[in-house]
Amino acid sequence: MVDTGGRTAIGKVPEQVWDQVWDRDGAPRDPDDAGVVELTGLLRASVGGDVPANWPADMRIFCRRERPGSGAQLCALEEADGRRYQLCATNTVAVTDSIAEAA
Repeated sequence: MVDTGGRTAIGKVPEQVWDQVWDRDGAPRDPDDAGVVELTGLLRASVGGDVPANWPADMRIFCRRERPGSGAQLCALEEADGRRYQLCATNTVAVTDSIAEAA
């Protein structure tokens, strides 16, 4: 489940910022079906500075969203737009502008 800070950050992401994702065969998925975006800057700076004391300086937070399968239980945020959200943390160094290539 995505916490309050995560939900607030997700709500601030414009639709055009979400990056495309690929399926396991390397084919691009429909952008309306699935997407990914980095939330690190929003979480560190503009959503109350939600930085735990032990959060390493190189930690990055990504959000992945997709349309859930039938029967999935969704939280209020997910029910509002019909997508499931997952946050992932990594220390992968950004070497490209494309989140999907870096993650």
